[in-house]
Amino acid sequence: FLIFRDFQFSRHIPGLTVFISHFSRFPGMETTCGAVSGAVLLAGLKNSGGDLENPRTKGGSYRLSKQIVEEFQKKNTTVVCKELKGVETKQALRSCDGCIEDAAAIAERILFAE
Repeated sequence: FLIFRDFQFSRHIPGLTVFISHFSRFPGMETTCGAVSGAVLLAGLKNSGGDLENPRTKGGSYRLSKQIVEEFQKKNTTVVCKELKGVETKQALRSCDGCIEDAAAIAERILFAE
């Protein structure tokens, strides 16, 4: 998601550095694809008002995240890493690079289109 490095976020978000530094350590490909998770993270960063006491923007962030996940799943049939990699079937549905390309394109279209 370095393609979004020039996007200016309006506030510092505590814990973001920790989250990103551990992004690739989700256990055993059992969970959501990291590229999809990154796109959802961008949705929250772009849309969130950052007010935990009065989370007015939470619903909008969830809607954007849902849209990202649904579009990725429609294109690739799943968002689960091991299914995308074909761990059990020995038939990969999408490469990691392809997942990153798809998630980035979807995030760009949903979050940054003008």
